[in-house]
Amino acid sequence: MAGPLLIAVAAPVTLALRALRPAGRARLLGLLRAPAVRFAGHPVTAVALSGGGLFALYLTPLHARAHDHVLLALAVQAHVVVAGTLVAWAIVGTDRVPHRPSLRVRGAALAGLVVMHTALSRLLFADADRLAAGAGGPAAQW
Repeated sequence: MAGPLLIAVAAPVTLALRALRPAGRARLLGLLRAPAVRFAGHPVTAVALSGGGLFALYLTPLHARAHDHVLLALAVQAHVVVAGTLVAWAIVGTDRVPHRPSLRVRGAALAGLVVMHTALSRLLFADADRLAAGAGGPAAQW
C-alpha cells in the first residue's frame, strides 16, 4: 500500500520530462493533455476506479474466481496497483501537470475514498458468512 503513495510523491512525470529528449518530452506533454488521460487522472475518476474496483472484487464472485485462475488473479492485482497509483498521484502527486484540480477537489475525492473504504469494510463485516460461503471458506477467514 505504501508503493503507490511513494511513486506518486516521487514526481514520476517530472523525472520523465527531465530524462527524455525533446521529442519524447513533447510526446509525453501531448499525452498528458489528451482528454482521456485528463479524465483518468482526475481525482474523482481515480477514486471511482479504485473504490469501484474494490467493491467489484469483494462483493461479487470475482475474488473467489481469482483464486482458481492465475491470469485473472494477475489482472486483479495489476488493476489494484495501477488504480492505487493513479488515485495517489491524482490526490497527493507532486508533479506539475496541466489542469490539476484544486486542493478542495482533491480533498473531497480523498474524503469520498475514505467513505467508500469504510462502507466496503462494513458491508464485508456484516455479510461475512454469505461471502465466505460463496468463496468456499469459513467466515473467520474473512
